[in-house]
Amino acid sequence: MTLQWRSTGRNLKYREWGATQAGPAHLFELRQGPHRVLVSDFGVTVTSWFVDDTDIVLGFDEVGDYERHSPYFGCIVGRYANRIAHGRFCLDGQAYELATNNAPGDMPCHLHGGPEGFHRRLWDAQPQGGEEPSVVFSRVSPNGEEGYPGNLEVRVAVQLRRDGGLRFTTWAKTDRATPFSLTHHGYFNLAGSETIHGHTLQVWADAYLPTNAGLIPSGVRQPVEGTPFDLRRPRTLGEFSPESHPDLRLAGGLDHNFVLSGAGRVAVLTEAKTGRTLELMTDLPGLQVYAGQQLAVPVPGKAGRVYSAGSGVCLEPQHFPDAPNQPGFPDAILRPGVPRTSFFEYRPGRT
Repeated sequence: MTLQWRSTGRNLKYREWGATQAGPAHLFELRQGPHRVLVSDFGVTVTSWFVDDTDIVLGFDEVGDYERHSPYFGCIVGRYANRIAHGRFCLDGQAYELATNNAPGDMPCHLHGGPEGFHRRLWDAQPQGGEEPSVVFSRVSPNGEEGYPGNLEVRVAVQLRRDGGLRFTTWAKTDRATPFSLTHHGYFNLAGSETIHGHTLQVWADAYLPTNAGLIPSGVRQPVEGTPFDLRRPRTLGEFSPESHPDLRLAGGLDHNFVLSGAGRVAVLTEAKTGRTLELMTDLPGLQVYAGQQLAVPVPGKAGRVYSAGSGVCLEPQHFPDAPNQPGFPDAILRPGVPRTSFFEYRPGRT
């Protein structure tokens, strides 16, 4: 049965998508000239982003595949993005235990908010049609969810702008101090090609964070000068061989947090054959670049496509990994009475 789209204002429509364990999920379509974005209330997941008829993100056709097989395709992850060592942290003299749902190098850690993190939740949705259509997603993460303290109110506005940019604006407040860091975990492939190895990437960062075998930062901010991590000038993603540097060997390739030089434009992804570019803007201090080397999806993706190592690249603006355990990192603790707002925006273009 084909489910009917319903208009909810200019440049925006929605329909039912399918059943999840949390309830029925919906898809929202935002339009802006040649740009068309599909985003769901299940995990605030961007399922498709069409630029000139090319879908530039990886994903599935059915919501059930996101629930059962997704490697965080296109979703918002939280309450804390990236890793927390051993699933533990101490805050204001109290120790907290989180789920350990990842173990690189046989070293357990807490990843992306836990096995039932924000990516697996149904969010309330308020569509807002208009010249720059948007959907405002919101939820309350209760005290103790996935082990985190505090009742957390969180909103994520997803807006398709006049210039085709896809902007995420996050807002949160809490009644108890809690670690908090959201990011968008989209996998990009600007050509819709088999791999992103021919894409080039530029990142405005003077340092990156080396890790141990468990992919937990050592606490050192390592200058990129003289290393493969110097992306201040564009480099081809296919150049990042694990054998070329000890830190790349630990991660099996590029999966590292870059210490951004400042807010504003922080990265540009380019695909030369099509001439497409994707510019990233943010006010967050870090950017995790993951080149998808561990990607191995057990079921076909959209249009029957098989996703494997290198099919897409993630550009994840964020607070630093394991910051709740590392006092030398920028503060990632949200406190009562001090709401926090941040943004990240992806802008497609041409060379």
